[in-house]
Amino acid sequence: MKIHQLAPAETRNSFTYERYKKLMETLKEEGGTTGPKQTEELAYYTALNHQRMKRLDKSVVLNDALQAKVLSISRSLTWVVLTEAWCGDAAQALPVIQKLAGLNSNIDLQLYLRDENPDLMDRHLTNNSRSIPKLIISNENGEELGKWGPRPAELQEIYDNWRHDPNKTPYQEFLAVIQKWYHKDRTQAVQQELELLLDQVLAKGVISKAS
Repeated sequence: MKIHQLAPAETRNSFTYERYKKLMETLKEEGGTTGPKQTEELAYYTALNHQRMKRLDKSVVLNDALQAKVLSISRSLTWVVLTEAWCGDAAQALPVIQKLAGLNSNIDLQLYLRDENPDLMDRHLTNNSRSIPKLIISNENGEELGKWGPRPAELQEIYDNWRHDPNKTPYQEFLAVIQKWYHKDRTQAVQQELELLLDQVLAKGVISKAS
């Protein structure tokens, strides 16, 4: 599958991780967020996510097996992540993805804002929803090799159960449940699922296998 938006001439609206964090810092100071919807609530989450990412940048320790698989990559790969500043799940996953991409110069990490790239987003829906973050790995020819997101499978099941519960708790209370889960997990589920994703990529024979 070709990812048309990943052609070099069309990456002008992508962000590096550092530029994305600087954008979030500016939005935090201005009391805003990314995307067309601007509310005090989303601005609050943007500021909160900025702090979470700064904390995770310092605290995340990558698992040895996952590091070895990333270091084994011998061909150019593009890692695209669809995100928005207000997204709590993105704030939890992006620091891990950034640390992984930083291990190997063959990986080009590009962050795209979901609402500025609807065509790309709509080819990577989750249950017909524009759920983020979404990581898409492609080779130098734009061929998609694998994808992950928007959240670890265990947490996705918790979310789906909440969403379909006719007597579900208010969204604000549920967000506290999500944050508690992430705090207890300490990025392990994200790392384990990214390792499985790399196994999927390795199985296609396009990069060298980890020893």
